[in-house]
Amino acid sequence: SQTCWSALLGYSCCNNPTKLYKDESGIWSVENDSWCGVEFCPRCSEVEVESLDKYGYKCCTKPDTLYKDKNGLWSIEDGKWCGIE
Repeated sequence: SQTCWSALLGYSCCNNPTKLYKDESGIWSVENDSWCGVEFCPRCSEVEVESLDKYGYKCCTKPDTLYKDKNGLWSIEDGKWCGIE
């Protein structure tokens, strides 16, 4: 059986990725409040993510929520976290 590339980094492979993020390791999404790796990505040209000004992050221009914590909603754009207001 094949192992998902993200398993080598300690993350499961996504079952149904919707919001996407790309870094030097590969394409990511969030499922069940946990990061997961995306094996097949037919929409890779749409990959982006976001975070907040008061924490040293810019506000997102395309607010697609990838992560939620006590500080708010976050996504990624141009490979950097940004906040969603």
